[in-house]
Amino acid sequence: MFIEAAIGWGAFAYVGADLHLRFSLTFGAIGLIVGTFGLGGLLYAASVSLLVNRFGQAGLAQFGGVLLGLAYLTLAVGGSAALATVAVTAIGLGFYALHNTLQTNATQMTPQARGTAVAIFSSAIYLGQTLGVTAGAVVFDRFTAVPLFAGTAVALPALAWWFAAKLRRHGMQGGAKTKGERL
Repeated sequence: MFIEAAIGWGAFAYVGADLHLRFSLTFGAIGLIVGTFGLGGLLYAASVSLLVNRFGQAGLAQFGGVLLGLAYLTLAVGGSAALATVAVTAIGLGFYALHNTLQTNATQMTPQARGTAVAIFSSAIYLGQTLGVTAGAVVFDRFTAVPLFAGTAVALPALAWWFAAKLRRHGMQGGAKTKGERL
């Protein structure tokens, strides 16, 4: 969780600044584009049952990681604000697919201490965000957002695939449900 937050938020924090530098967008337009992250979250909420039934937990984490990788790659090489809008929406969808799978498993690791697990999980998010945004500032200031987004496009899918492999190894991958089963 710490790593996901450091990588993901360390790059996402600079989407607005990058849009302003590369495309000279107004801050209102930037706010609308960055706000499409929430649209991606709504797409996730509307499709989560379908996604879990189709991919299982391990596949959902991989789906989220691949989508995040493609979206950050689009931000790194994309030449228009319209592409950035699609990419940010995809980041919202991919983030929730990966993040919620991580969160679900973190709270299931120690059912007898679920509150402690959630507290540690939350702390890891905030500490990871702090470190990631700080490190991202150094990269952004020296090299622009392109290498930051490109690195994130590689790192988040790698994390997702590693996590999915761990889920499969421990038999916690979930999976497609039969017709009679429900989530």
